[in-house]
Formats: sequence, structure tokens, C-alpha cells
Amino acid sequence: MKKSIYLFLFLIVPFFVSSQTLFRSGKFLHHSTGLNIWGPNSSSTSILQEIAIYNTNNGYTGTNAVSMGEQWFPSGG
Repeated sequence: MKKSIYLFLFLIVPFFVSSQTLFRSGKFLHHSTGLNIWGPNSSSTSILQEIAIYNTNNGYTGTNAVSMGEQWFPSGG
């Protein structure tokens, strides 16, 4: 029984001790068709607008806000 408790503590303690890093930024890799949804073009979808709505709905501001950069892929395209 004592070994079971030690095993349990050994397995569960790291989950409480280690901190989790927040990943709230990313890159939108696209080629020519990606321009249709990235920005305010002729499409009804805008990634920037969706991110702004998401941040507002979840109360994310400053360094907690989700952000995304645009990158042409493959680069130089």
C-alpha cells in the first residue's frame, strides 16, 4: 500500500509542479488562395476579424491576446 502511494505521488506531482507555457501566437502560411480568407478582401471570412472576436469574447488583452502573422508560403512567392 505504501508503495502505491509513493508511485501515485511520483506520477501526479509533476503535473502540479511544472508550469504550462501559453502559446497564443502563430503564423498563417498561405499561397495565393490564402489571401481570400486572410484579410478584408472579397471574402466574408477574415482571420484578423475572427481573432479579434475571439479575443473579445474571451477577455484576452495585451500579452494574453491571441495574435497571428501572415506569411507567404513558400517564402518569396
